[in-house]
Amino acid sequence: MDAPSLRFIEFSEEWSTKKLSEITSAIGDGLHSTPIYDDNGNYYFTNGSNIQHGKLKFDENTKTINHEEFLKYRSKLSKNSILVSLNGATWGRFGLYNGEPILLGKSLGYINVMDNISKNFLYYLLQTKKIRRFFESVTTGSTIKNLSLHTLRNTELKIPSLKEQEKIADFYVLLNQKIQLQQERIELLKDQKKGYMQKIFNRNLRFKDTNNNYYPMWKKLKFNNFLYKSNCKKVKTDDIDVSKLITVRLHGLGVIKNTNTSTLKLGSTIYYKRNAGDFIYGKQNFFNGAFGIIPVELEGFLSSNDIPTLKFDLSVINPIFFLEYIGRESFYKNCEKLASGTGSKRIHEETLLDMELELPSLNEQNKIADFLLRINNKINYEELKIQFLISHKQALMQKMFI
Repeated sequence: MDAPSLRFIEFSEEWSTKKLSEITSAIGDGLHSTPIYDDNGNYYFTNGSNIQHGKLKFDENTKTINHEEFLKYRSKLSKNSILVSLNGATWGRFGLYNGEPILLGKSLGYINVMDNISKNFLYYLLQTKKIRRFFESVTTGSTIKNLSLHTLRNTELKIPSLKEQEKIADFYVLLNQKIQLQQERIELLKDQKKGYMQKIFNRNLRFKDTNNNYYPMWKKLKFNNFLYKSNCKKVKTDDIDVSKLITVRLHGLGVIKNTNTSTLKLGSTIYYKRNAGDFIYGKQNFFNGAFGIIPVELEGFLSSNDIPTLKFDLSVINPIFFLEYIGRESFYKNCEKLASGTGSKRIHEETLLDMELELPSLNEQNKIADFLLRINNKINYEELKIQFLISHKQALMQKMFI
């Protein structure tokens, strides 16, 4: 019997097989040329990257058009429309259309659902692992993936009665609302942290010692006062274990094991064994936030000289304070002007060590670091909760859909 392994008790009917084209009134894509932009226009020229977390998001980079241009090229969108990214990095991403003033670009498709089908049910069904695997098996393009309208129209789906569709959809709407509330809680914590950091590093918020006195004034110091080059052990090419390479993520997201090694050619590149607790950064992307502190679990892992390490003088600097200080986008983005080179610009160790920062006493650094670490721990805890909710949702989707 065609039925899911987990369903609401009042339903027992078998699910039927339908092609997407059989339960929709139209499946199409957007404009394949470029409209005339208008900075004062009221309509957003929208592509796949505008779909975020199931909704349309617009920012200062989203182009706009006027009403006349919109009337020339508009798609037949309605309250029953689902949007889908058709190619590029966001291919296969779905979103719900809620009447936003938009003109679709060619990388954005639309699916107009018939009235006897629940739009929300279909939206969730199209995001199940089974459907995703099908899309992955038929998408074209080796580097830039393309999900064709032909594939969408011929996608086979298992569909229950309308009442069961609506019951399932309502359940996932509530679950998504819970996830959204949790995400908003995390964003609020992150905004609070940004506010505290701005006050702390502008010295509008100061910490006091045990005698209720303010700590000494902050001093301007170069990085070479507390960072120094470390003598890391070279590793011969023949002895390199590619499963023990590390890299640094952008935007201050830390140090991780490098899993992108399938096409790596070691050649004559020299690798070095790195030590936990050391500062590590990417020469080509320091100004994009590629830096961090090597965690204990990556002790002894390797990186090339393009991702060097430096040791901290712990009598001068608190590493967490330092990471929070340079982790502000306003700081590291401003360092791009210091990069040298004609092709891929780099910030070499000598340049980095010559940089300056405003440094409080070590005792005040420790207090600031502890304060910010408590906020970070709270954010991490809330992020674990949202990961659990998302995992729980995915597990249920595997059982509640066929």
